[in-house]
Amino acid sequence: MCTKWKKHFKIEDMQVDHITPWSKGGKTIAENCQMLCADCNRRKSNV
Repeated sequence: MCTKWKKHFKIEDMQVDHITPWSKGGKTIAENCQMLCADCNRRKSNV
């Protein structure tokens, strides 16, 4: 499920996103990751 839209997508349309980006010191750990649809992830910035 896309955490932004609260809507289910096919797994191939989903991407793992870092809540706090790598560029800002975010780590690849479960607490810092979320599933987003590919469209939401592409539109997200590093803010």
